[in-house]
Amino acid sequence: MRSPAACPHPKPVCNPDLPVTESFRSQWQEVPANAELDTGFKLQWEEFLRDVVAGREHRFGLLSAVRGVQLAELGLQSNDERRTIDIPEITL
Repeated sequence: MRSPAACPHPKPVCNPDLPVTESFRSQWQEVPANAELDTGFKLQWEEFLRDVVAGREHRFGLLSAVRGVQLAELGLQSNDERRTIDIPEITL
């Protein structure tokens, strides 16, 4: 992974009549991987599996999962149609 240096940052000048002389990409530095980053999905899945093994009820039930799927599908539909979409209430 690469990141721009903390300082000093070059201050670009926006002038379409002049060529860009700064090589911004070459000023970036390698960033060490100090820790493995977990995703929210992975963390919740591991929590769910621990609850299953321990015989406990998981804090998120089926209705919560259905709402998550509904939100993901409506997000894709909203993007495809380029509009906001109301999220209907789910009832059992």
